[in-house]
Amino acid sequence: NVALFIGHENKNEAGLDDDGVLMSAKENTIVMHDHILHNYSDKYNFDNVECMIHLIRRLKKMKNNTNHDWNDDLIELLSQTNNDRNKILKDENSLDNFDKEYLQNLDKKYDEIINKAQEQNKEPITKNYFKNEEARFIKDLIKYKRNYLLWAYNFSLPATNNNSERNIRPIKSKLKISGQFQNINYVKYYASIRSYIETCKKNNINIIEACVRLMNNNPYSLKEILNLDDDLNPIVTEKV
Repeated sequence: NVALFIGHENKNEAGLDDDGVLMSAKENTIVMHDHILHNYSDKYNFDNVECMIHLIRRLKKMKNNTNHDWNDDLIELLSQTNNDRNKILKDENSLDNFDKEYLQNLDKKYDEIINKAQEQNKEPITKNYFKNEEARFIKDLIKYKRNYLLWAYNFSLPATNNNSERNIRPIKSKLKISGQFQNINYVKYYASIRSYIETCKKNNINIIEACVRLMNNNPYSLKEILNLDDDLNPIVTEKV
């Protein structure tokens, strides 16, 4: 329910560490991303979960390059698991999780598909470059299996980071406009404004009202937006 944009001159490790978000994340924090290997660094304390949609895109690209059908098998497994999860989440009487048998079956099918992928990778293909790329991809699927499937084990996590992708779309569009930003200060101004507006939107606050308050030097505070007390705890009210 909070959006935070921070502007840097370069998209690199120094910028990530400078903004302090990842460095300050605690052990119970789970970060979703599109297989950013930097986020697995030992200097961080948080856990990682991979975006399902990004993985499916990688699988489709690999299928186009190699024509190996194990990619389709894994796409089908991920999609079906997500559909089954959504059905449970819509059921008010559900426990909001898969039972032990379902998860054991998911784990077994995933491993079977990986074994099939390794066998198909041994077959000769036209371009060895794609063969080597596929081999590296399969190693990723083995090494980061837990992170790729964590959303299936923990229903409090989203299966994709589409929400964040939508939030950054206006910024991506602006970067394509001639002139872009004149200097880093304007980048930071824009990031601050986007953070304010997107956070208000996420909490159903009228954007026009939020902007009027901002222009009147009386913007919504984060505590006000999230209905928090001075100790940043949610304010609990009893219904009468």
